[in-house]
Amino acid sequence: MEPRTLGVALGAALATALVVGVGVTAALASTIEFSALVGLPAGLLAGAAALATVGRDYPDAGAGPKRLAEGAAGFGYAVLALAAARYVALADPQSALGVGRIAAVGVVAGVAVALGAWFLSRTR
Repeated sequence: MEPRTLGVALGAALATALVVGVGVTAALASTIEFSALVGLPAGLLAGAAALATVGRDYPDAGAGPKRLAEGAAGFGYAVLALAAARYVALADPQSALGVGRIAAVGVVAGVAVALGAWFLSRTR
């Protein structure tokens, strides 16, 4: 597997695991007290499936699916970096680096990566 394929597959898997894990946990929060015990494994399974799928299909995919996977990877890496920065207290816990803002910056980063990849593919 090429390094670019591995990087995109890992980032897309991270993004998928985050979105599915948080989504399932939030959806079940009102009915199951410990909804994270269902959401976390669901996110991990979805992330593993995304890793396998992107790793297998990325090299032969068309331009559109490649840009989508690259944007998802950008989102995953941005959220991971910002969450790690918040966790190790590089940012004050009382600062503006909340979960909502981390997610918003992640979305902006994902869109920027996808647009950047699209732009670079048009100039080659």
